[in-house]
Amino acid sequence: SYCKNLKTIPTMNTNKVTTMSMMFYQSGITTIPELDTSKVTNAYNMFYSCSGLITIPKLNFENVNNVSGFLSGAGNVVNIGGFENLGKAYLTNKSANYTNYGLVLTNCSKLTHDSLMNVINNLYDIKTKGCQAQRLQLGPTNLAKLTDEEKQIAINKGWNVS
Repeated sequence: SYCKNLKTIPTMNTNKVTTMSMMFYQSGITTIPELDTSKVTNAYNMFYSCSGLITIPKLNFENVNNVSGFLSGAGNVVNIGGFENLGKAYLTNKSANYTNYGLVLTNCSKLTHDSLMNVINNLYDIKTKGCQAQRLQLGPTNLAKLTDEEKQIAINKGWNVS
């Protein structure tokens, strides 16, 4: 956190890390290497205010149950590989649009169409699991990049797309 002069991240062994909350908070990174996020449960504010961040590789989010503020203030992100199985660790007893479960990409208006589809296609089917619908907040700029059919993919998986 707060490493404003940090521009690059070396390859790290993160295979035992469970919390990446605020890990790169307000850092100067522009891209990140492949990270083993298979055990991560908390990604709260992970890239908060990383205004130089351009690219995020595909991350395994099968155990993540908190993405609140994940990309808040990271408005220059262009490329996302996706968040594999985001929603798989969500509990069925949480209310619809539970704060910790919502993925908000509203301020990431520079995302490519392919990046948006990487996010949508990698979401877990929380509807079939029995979870209440959760937020996938893209904002008007990103929504305009998608067809109704593409948005429907996320909706069919139980996500409220806005």
